[in-house]
Formats: sequence, C-alpha cells, structure tokens
Amino acid sequence: MFAKRLVVPSSHAQKPTRISSRSILRLALLGISVLPASDSIFVPRRQVFQKALSMTSNRGIYFGGYQQPVHEQVLEKRLKADRNHVVVQVYAVSINPVDAKGVIGDKLATHWTRARRFAHNCMIKNTRVGFDFAGKVVESPYGHSQAEDLSEGTIVYGTMPPLQGSFAEYIRVPCHQLAKAPCSASIEEIACLPLVGLTAWQALSPYIKPEQSNVLVVGGSGGTGHIAIQMAKALGAKTVTTICSTRNVDFVKKCGATDVIDYQTEDDVIAALQRRVDEPFDIIFDTVTSGDPNDAIYNYPQRIQQATNPPILTPEYCYQRLGGKWTDWIRAGLARPGIFPHSWLWSDPRERLFWIKFPKSSVALQELTKIVDSGQLRVHVQKIYPEMTVDTVQQAMDDLLSRRVQGKIAIRVIPQQQQ
Repeated sequence: MFAKRLVVPSSHAQKPTRISSRSILRLALLGISVLPASDSIFVPRRQVFQKALSMTSNRGIYFGGYQQPVHEQVLEKRLKADRNHVVVQVYAVSINPVDAKGVIGDKLATHWTRARRFAHNCMIKNTRVGFDFAGKVVESPYGHSQAEDLSEGTIVYGTMPPLQGSFAEYIRVPCHQLAKAPCSASIEEIACLPLVGLTAWQALSPYIKPEQSNVLVVGGSGGTGHIAIQMAKALGAKTVTTICSTRNVDFVKKCGATDVIDYQTEDDVIAALQRRVDEPFDIIFDTVTSGDPNDAIYNYPQRIQQATNPPILTPEYCYQRLGGKWTDWIRAGLARPGIFPHSWLWSDPRERLFWIKFPKSSVALQELTKIVDSGQLRVHVQKIYPEMTVDTVQQAMDDLLSRRVQGKIAIRVIPQQQQ
C-alpha cells in the first residue's frame, strides 16, 4: 500500500523478513528507530483477528523528488487492524518543520547539494508526508490490553512511524504510538500536539526538579517552544525564561513565561540574560539552533555556555537543542541505541542534541492528555486549513519555512460536519 518499509523480525515472528538495501540506507542516514521495543504488548494468537476496512480508496499526500512539490496519490488497498495496529480515520493533521524540510532537515549540510538530492530521492521521495494526526478508531484488535482506550469509535491522537506518514484519510497506526485524545481541546488542537508535546515531555521531564529548576527556552513562540514553556511550568519549574521577537512577547507571557528577552530590542541578548537572571539556569531548551545558516548565525550554545561574570548556567546544567551540524546528528544517532556513552561522543557531556523517540510513546501521550485536561497545557493553532489538498499542504510548509508562525498550523482531512 505504501512505500517499502523496514521490518525487523521479533521473537513473535514466524519467518525472518528480508531488509531491502533502500531500507538500510534510510535507517543509516536518518538514524531513526521505527520499531517498538522488544517488550511491546502482544495479544495471544487466539485473540488476534484481521478485518479489512470497507472503503474504496484512501487519498494521501506524498513527497515529490528533491526540491519538488508534494503530490497526491489515491490508494485502493484495504487497511487491516491486527494485534499491534489499529486503523484510524484521520480528522486532522498538523505540519511540523521536519515535514517542511523534507524529513532530512539539517542532518546533511545545506551545501551538499548532490548528497541531499541522492538521500531525498532514495529515502523520502514518494513516501507519505506527516507525523501528527487526530481521528477516530474504525478498526481495532479484539482483546488488546489497551482496548478500553483503542476501541472502535474512540477519538485518538498520536504519531506515525518515520516515513510512513499521517497525511491520509485512513492510516494504520501502531498501538504503542497513539492514545485516547484529550476531551477538553478541539480536534485541530489535538492534531497539533503529538510531536511537539512528546518533544517537550521527553526533553524536559527527566531533568526538571519541582520548585528548584530554572529553565531557559530559546525561541519560545514557535510550535515546540510555546509547548515547552507550558510543559516546564506543568512539571513544576521554578522559573521559565524565554527569548523571542517583539511581536511575540505578550504571547509567550500568556503561555506562562516568567521573564522574556526580546532579541529585537536588546543590543546583546546574553548581557540581557545576565542582568535579569537572579539564579543561573539549570536547563536550556533551544528550539532555534540548527545546521541551517539562517539559524546558525545566532550561535546560542557557545554564547550562553561561555557567558561569565555573572554566569548564566549552573555547574550541572543540561543544554538540550533540537538541531545542529551534520556531525552532531551522527553523534546523536550513535548515542540513540545506548551503545556509546554520551561522554565519549560529546566534548561537553552536559550538551545534548535531542532526538525524539517514537516507539512506546503511548505512555507519554497519556500523560499529555492528563496535562491538557487539567488545564495546564493548550496548543495555540495560528492557522487551520479547511481541506487537505496538494496546495494547502505546500502552502503550510511554506508558512513554516518563513519562520513567522506563532504556535502551530493544522489541516483538516475530514470536514467538521462529517466528524
């Protein structure tokens, strides 16, 4: 039905599955784990069933070739629920920078034109766009241990594995990558939450100490940044400071920022931090730094870490950033399996290039649902496109690349009146 996928046999599999050379290349360059951990939940065989979804077609949006626009495909192969997957009718999706940058993003240097073209055409071309989704379960495996949350008719949200894509009318989702949706948010808000919510949760929750941690969010008005501010507050951070532009100051304050540094009015952002910080920061969450020359010019990691008299950081600080040079992505990819100690790969063991983990993210999504329904977290959706078409998806990508989006962008797949 979709582009070829990497399938690794587990102890539950009957026969080994061959791995294509194209799949090996995808895994090597992206460094992304697309499979659940070995202790994933399996249902006894006698409880397993497969049921074909009754539909004639399934419209989806796919990546074109290198620097080419997206295109639409209509697939007629029927989707099936099984012991580890449910079939979801997608109501809404959201666009993320990783989608707009063709998934590869800054993992390869921007001037490596031939390498980027080769990688895109081998790995990304004709794969479906998107990670985030919200929708209704239309086929579910009977007897699954999470059946109460994944039964037919349940409104759910989550992420699709890398390169499998969420931009379609129907998708087949791993049970360990979705959860019952919050009941206190709109379907568009729900669709915008998974990727940014998981990023903020995974990056901040292991390090924030309630009523003790001082957090700095670099770039607090974007899709991930505004969620990170709220997440830090929900996790009990003592203070949350952020850096943003003039037009976003009021917005980040509404998100819960304790203090705001306006980089457009301050002559020196670092000096402004030194003047305003009563206590050094324990955690820095940097959404701006990347391998893109437009972002690299700010050089926030080096400037913040080298600031002294007074220092901005505590001796035990943790610097989490979401992007970097291609060499940083290699180190981050080697660190993901846990084979190499972090201190072997980075000159500064307190600095980390964050890389989201999708397998078994349903537990974190359940925590996000609780935080949203408690009123501590709200996704700001700046724009909602009323229909998923080639033109609207391409326009949403262009919006994100303009770096002017406040919060998130959502796209409806099913019109509201049909939900």
